[in-house]
Amino acid sequence: PLAVGYFVSRDAERAGRTLSAANISPEAWEIIEGYSWPGNVRELENVVNRAFTLMEGDRIKAEDLGIQLMGVRRKGDTFRGEADLQLADIRPGFDLEKRLEEIEISYIKRALEMTDGVLVEAAKLLGLTFRALRYKVRKYGIKR
Repeated sequence: PLAVGYFVSRDAERAGRTLSAANISPEAWEIIEGYSWPGNVRELENVVNRAFTLMEGDRIKAEDLGIQLMGVRRKGDTFRGEADLQLADIRPGFDLEKRLEEIEISYIKRALEMTDGVLVEAAKLLGLTFRALRYKVRKYGIKR
């Protein structure tokens, strides 16, 4: 919670506004607290920055976060957006690298859809640099 408040205040100050963690809706807090943050502080910072950019008025709402669409569980909820990740049976010939690529491609496509194909914003959502995302888009031949 302290880091979230810091990022909200910092982004608001840069925009000439005065906001704090108190400007985050209870639903948004539930998502923030329920997410595992595999990208740690950098991912949290990017999500808060995105939410600040997308928010209307002086309140950050759940839909401003974007992460609820990327598989975050909310209390009493099933996955939002896509169904639970289906694990393929491991049999002779199973190719983990290929399966991981398929998953990565799915997340990249979803982030691009959410950001109307804007690579910079999609990279922020995914916790990647612009260059890393651009490389992956070209590598996999993903259309924007």
